[in-house]
Parts: sequence; C-alpha cells; structure tokens
Amino acid sequence: MFSNPNPHYFIVLSQSDSISAAAEKLHVSHQNLSKYIKNLEQEYRITLFTRMPRLKLTEAGEAMLETMRELAFSEENLQIRLEEIRHAKTEKLRVGAPEGRFRIVFPELLVRMKELYHQVQIEPVPALKNKKLSAFAASLPVCCGNSVKSCPRPDRLYYIISRYH
Repeated sequence: MFSNPNPHYFIVLSQSDSISAAAEKLHVSHQNLSKYIKNLEQEYRITLFTRMPRLKLTEAGEAMLETMRELAFSEENLQIRLEEIRHAKTEKLRVGAPEGRFRIVFPELLVRMKELYHQVQIEPVPALKNKKLSAFAASLPVCCGNSVKSCPRPDRLYYIISRYH
C-alpha cells in the first residue's frame, strides 16, 4: 500500500475541477498534488483521474475515494481516542476479598473491569486481615448474595457477603 496516502488530499482532489483548484484549497503547490496523483497511480498501476477537460475520477478512482473516506474516518477516530487516552485520568480501585474467594472471583472481575473501565487501575488486596481495610468494609452497607446484581443499587459500593459464607 502507498506509504502515505493522505486521504484528505485525495478527497479534496475528487471534489475539485482541477489540480490547481485543489492545491489552492489545500494550500500546497500544484506540483505537489500532481506528484501525489502520479505516485498513487504508479503504486497501484491504474489511472485514478482523467485530467481533460476537467479533473474527474475514473472507476478505479471512485473505489479509491471510498477507501480514502474510510481511512480518513478511521484516522479521525484514532485521533479522538488518542486524545481521550492522553487526557484520561487514571483511577485506582482496590478490590479485597477473603483469599479463598479471591482466587475464584478476581480473575473474571479483572477482565470485566478492564473491558468497561480501561482507565481504572485495579489493585488486588487478597485478604481482609488489614485493620484499615476491615474498618472500611465495616462502614459499607452489607449486601448478602452472590454478586453485586443482588444488591439494591449496583452502582454503589457494598460489602458483599456470600449466602454460602
């Protein structure tokens, strides 16, 4: 594939009557755009534009335009995603449970949490022996069941006690 297809150039060219008009819109030289078209056509070994009497896409050019639009859309989405990542604030979530239950519940919980909240760093705390953690757990509303779904408000923080505990 062409090493730098610059979909924006191709899209503007496809909407223009001439290379000069497209160059003016893009603030580049006529020679740059002519070379751009020439390189694309050499790379793919097919004519993408007819140039007389005005600039017009060939059938191959129409196919290329469709792909260039998809590429431009993908690049835009990538820019947005990278910007979100760049400005995302990483939060830390400590998850604790008795050691026996921890090995059963935590692997699945970790996978789901990473899928839903990729900006959250999950820190496992395998035992409730820590006094601070026990005091914190004691301050939470207690929910008896097998999962957070059994709690009245799953969007809140609960200390979950298994029915089989």
